[in-house]
Amino acid sequence: MAELLGGVVYDLPADLREAIMAENVGDLWNGLTPLGRNEFLCWVENAKRRPCC
Repeated sequence: MAELLGGVVYDLPADLREAIMAENVGDLWNGLTPLGRNEFLCWVENAKRRPCC
């Protein structure tokens, strides 16, 4: 796996990149459509910003 792709609007953040590489799911990640990756990145970034309680 040479390169992990980002989304249409969102770039792949370093912490998520490290997690994807650590779990060896880079091919699965790159197999998602650009819009699919973008939706996942949006969901993750929004979850990071929201307080849990």
